[in-house]
Amino acid sequence: MIYNIEKIGEIKLVREIGEGGMGVVYEGYDTSLDRKVAVKFMLPNTLTAVGKKRFLKEASAMAKINHPGIINVYSYGETEIEGKRIPYFVMEFIEGKSLQDVINRIKILKENSPKELKEFGYLDEVVNGYDNYFLQNFNNLPLKDSKWLDNSLSLISSVSDALYEMHNIGIIHRDIKPSNILISRKGVRLADFGLVKFSSSNSITTQENFLGTIKYTAPEIFSKGKPTVKSDMYSLGVVFYELLTATHPFEYLSSESPGYIVNSIIKGDVKPPDELNDSIPKSVSKIVMKMLSKNPDERYETMKDVSEAIRSHRKSGGINRIITNIRDIFSDETEKDQNISETDKEISNEYLNKAVKSYISINFSESIGYIKEALYLNPFNLDNYIVYMIIKTHGFCFAKKIEANIKLLKDNRKRFINERDNEKLEIIIRNLEDDKKWIDYALNYSKKYTEPLIYQLIARSSSKYAEEYYRKLLEFDDFKNFANVVLLMHQTKNSEEFVKKCIELKKENNENNFLLDIMLTEHYLWEVFNLDKAREEIDELEKKFPYQEGVIDYRHRLEVIEKRYEQAITTVQRLIGVSEEDYKFKGYYELYLLYSRLNENEKALKYLNIAKNMTDETVLTISEIDNITKNIDIEQFDLINKSLLKLAYSVFQKNFIDHLIESATLWFFKVNLKMFVVESSGECLMAYITSGSSARIDFIPLGNFYDIDGNLLKTRYNKVSDNDFYVEITNNKKYDNNFYSSAIFIGSKPDALTKKNDDTYLFSYTENINGARIAIRIFAIDKSFKIVSSDLVNAKEFDTNEYKIIMVFVDTLSNYSKKDFNVHLELKKMK
Repeated sequence: MIYNIEKIGEIKLVREIGEGGMGVVYEGYDTSLDRKVAVKFMLPNTLTAVGKKRFLKEASAMAKINHPGIINVYSYGETEIEGKRIPYFVMEFIEGKSLQDVINRIKILKENSPKELKEFGYLDEVVNGYDNYFLQNFNNLPLKDSKWLDNSLSLISSVSDALYEMHNIGIIHRDIKPSNILISRKGVRLADFGLVKFSSSNSITTQENFLGTIKYTAPEIFSKGKPTVKSDMYSLGVVFYELLTATHPFEYLSSESPGYIVNSIIKGDVKPPDELNDSIPKSVSKIVMKMLSKNPDERYETMKDVSEAIRSHRKSGGINRIITNIRDIFSDETEKDQNISETDKEISNEYLNKAVKSYISINFSESIGYIKEALYLNPFNLDNYIVYMIIKTHGFCFAKKIEANIKLLKDNRKRFINERDNEKLEIIIRNLEDDKKWIDYALNYSKKYTEPLIYQLIARSSSKYAEEYYRKLLEFDDFKNFANVVLLMHQTKNSEEFVKKCIELKKENNENNFLLDIMLTEHYLWEVFNLDKAREEIDELEKKFPYQEGVIDYRHRLEVIEKRYEQAITTVQRLIGVSEEDYKFKGYYELYLLYSRLNENEKALKYLNIAKNMTDETVLTISEIDNITKNIDIEQFDLINKSLLKLAYSVFQKNFIDHLIESATLWFFKVNLKMFVVESSGECLMAYITSGSSARIDFIPLGNFYDIDGNLLKTRYNKVSDNDFYVEITNNKKYDNNFYSSAIFIGSKPDALTKKNDDTYLFSYTENINGARIAIRIFAIDKSFKIVSSDLVNAKEFDTNEYKIIMVFVDTLSNYSKKDFNVHLELKKMK
């Protein structure tokens, strides 16, 4: 082993498993989480200041990406080995092989007689039951097999999707090659993000490991030297070519110099792959050649264009559909379970159909009842879980018995023998275990299979994809009217037009009138913040549907917004009466919070005890939440002044505790704080603290999110519009699934501060606060600056030893309206 180290934190290092240009990888075992991991350390000969910074920057970038085609990074940092600080990161351990292993085996089969290879012991016996096509030990050349082509297309399409996700947040991989594409039972993963780069011009002829990288490098890199989206695309094109033909597009002998290889790439004379393998369709060959265009401008614009071109071929060719249908035909027989009769399966499907119809009629409680009946008869009917997951997106149900079936599904994975059911099972398990990656698996599934329930689940769960997937639902009779009504929200240009169209449809006595009423209510409540109109809609709904769970819930939320807590108590008691048994404890917990807000502590305690007795979930008192959330480990935060962060967090935490009932009741409500720190050097740092596991921000920040213990949190940024990003934050298990979790961003906001002249600076910041918020904004100005002018009003000002503090509170909950927040400070540097 390169490093003499046996353990890092809770991770035991088992063995060295690989080495690259900048790093060495060890297999490890995380004793605290009981899982295998891979740990990558920088190599001793790369330990420069620049090298360390680059290594940790790439690790940070990888940690921010959530995609099923990209290897997970759990944590990163530095550790001391033999007196040196060595950067490392801990990542997912992939059980499987690299694409390079697959290609090497195919090349051996191509160049030698399989019979002789087997005779001399170079080929293993065929092992059945592999979980991924490429994991099998090929004993015959498969290049002309339609399954090889189809699985190759699927693999490259998946890698293209993963690269598109990276490129979308500004990361270029720089080192796409077969050894960095890992294949496991669960699919394909990209690894080693940008860690092998051009270190210097003379390193080409001295680093053996770099020869492999040269073979997959785009021609423009050798002249311009700047990696781009198009250079990643070219590299994947080389991999694609090699996978389809078992031949590199630029044949060369191992004795050839790197200069010869580079010249071949720059000349760009490539034979189309269908000339080497006549089973490759012309349309596929054209895709490969476009990716390998010598001129970057002649390649596809994005990796999404590549994956769509591949999928377009697969769809028109029907290859994937034929194979899937064949698998489904055979799986019907092999999937039978003697413990579930055909009659039970049939009745279970009938209940499923009723559940779908009840859902479309917005009768969630009835739908859940049907789902429970269906699963009682057949707990392996996966579509029942999908319907349940859809209903959960509305926030009205929690069925403990259904969610407890996760273990049953996991224990019976083997019964789901076809690829389609296996992929659907993965979506279900990840969703019910609150793994935010489930949406990526669902999106991937929806591109391969046509299923309206999956479309509805995606549309309900992601505003980014809602319109696209509701349009897909128009093709299905059961969902057509439903989708048409919902699409009103996406097709209308403004609030007035939306309301007008809804009212016109209602006058036509549309069968979806109830849904139209719901949409108008939500529009007034969450979109345009018109409480009077919302109240009118809720009044009308209650006359028609007095016992409908969702309608009562709207009333309850409206009363909390308006601070009519006595009325809210009565409404919650009504809500408890119509709720599913597993969901009632949440209602009793809200009664505890409401009575606490009214200082009726005896009644509050009564309902707290009822909530605790109705569930085995953790139910905390306000005092316990206060103690947990105030216990920030300030010493773990090194990138910003600790005294300032302590001050900011204490202000945030107090306001959070003061608004617990809103946080527990209103899914859209947040307490958040932004602190801008102008240092004496002119650097502008930023801290952003928010409650819950999501956030809306106006820029992709330069930094990371942490929990209050200083642990790095994974984040995923979804662009809503210009200057509007939705951030999903994956909390650590200690705080997960609790509305009282909080996340702290530490980073910089360099564009907020500009230098006017030698001693004058301008600080400018603008944001749109588009929801119900308690928003605290703090501006900490180093005392080496004098504040010449400020346009802030109603601000609280005070001094610390080092900083002038300006604090502003923006309450968009009380007046329930959106707000544009602008600040301009002119600062003069003191001599």
